[in-house]
Amino acid sequence: MFLKFLAFFPIITCFHIKYNYNVPFICEIHDIDINDMGFDMMNELKYLFTTTPILVFKNQHITPSKQFDFCSQFDSHYTPRVIHPFLETAVPKCPQIAIRGKGHIENIFGIKNKTIHNRQSLKYNRQWHQDLVGTKDIYPNKVSSIYMIQTPERGGNTLFASMEKGYNNLIMDDKKLALLKCCYSVKSSENAIIDNTGYQRIDRIPLDIQKISDLCVQPLVIYPDKQYNKNALMLSPNRFIGFLGIPPNTSRNIMNGIMNKYVLREDNIAEVVYDNNDLIIFNNRKVIHSATPTEEIQGSRLMSMLYLNTQEPFKSDLL
Repeated sequence: MFLKFLAFFPIITCFHIKYNYNVPFICEIHDIDINDMGFDMMNELKYLFTTTPILVFKNQHITPSKQFDFCSQFDSHYTPRVIHPFLETAVPKCPQIAIRGKGHIENIFGIKNKTIHNRQSLKYNRQWHQDLVGTKDIYPNKVSSIYMIQTPERGGNTLFASMEKGYNNLIMDDKKLALLKCCYSVKSSENAIIDNTGYQRIDRIPLDIQKISDLCVQPLVIYPDKQYNKNALMLSPNRFIGFLGIPPNTSRNIMNGIMNKYVLREDNIAEVVYDNNDLIIFNNRKVIHSATPTEEIQGSRLMSMLYLNTQEPFKSDLL
């Protein structure tokens, strides 16, 4: 089903949207060129992003600078700080963006003769995560973006689940779980074993939380921004080491239960299948995602990726 938005000043302009009504937090946008867009149309898109956390702009032909400039309009508290860890494949003229995926970069956006390296944990299993959640001294970004440069012969799509619906499912069943606080460590999780659930095996890591220098404690339930009055879960299994005050093994069982029972339900998961030149923008504080294991991908998968830094803290009743 297609719907139309109209903007009447100074000329009539339009674009069409197509929702995934099985999981209505994803919306495709057609018949638009983000290189040539007026003020009114941009306001319509920003409004759409407040109600729909995943926007897929079809058939775009953009530069990294345009990707950064366009995406920055969806967060009024953004900064140009580089916060991604992929410095080896950062775009020279727009370092906030890095080329990621699988394959060899011959010459893309000034990056020449580079092979994309991924961690071993990404090779064989999915990793469910929210970008930068659990990173000390950095607010989890609101805006994440992918621009698909080259799609592979097979694989390379992204699964998404709504953390807003995950919260609604949880709160109807067990309100006490909403009081938990999550403990994360980037360093402790670097060499973690990821099992076939897509979660880190924290029970295989000897941990003394008191001695973890990069320990980051965040509430399980948040308000994604200052104006928003709808709760969401914030839970990133790839860096999760436990709930505050709860032993690691028990924490893992509780985390698995939250993810499997409330978040990763059939009616709350959708797969975004990419075409070349798709631009996707998603609110990282409202959804969780997982990519295809790299060894399942056949052919090259090349994309420019942006984590947009923000100065806006999330809110929580626990803070």
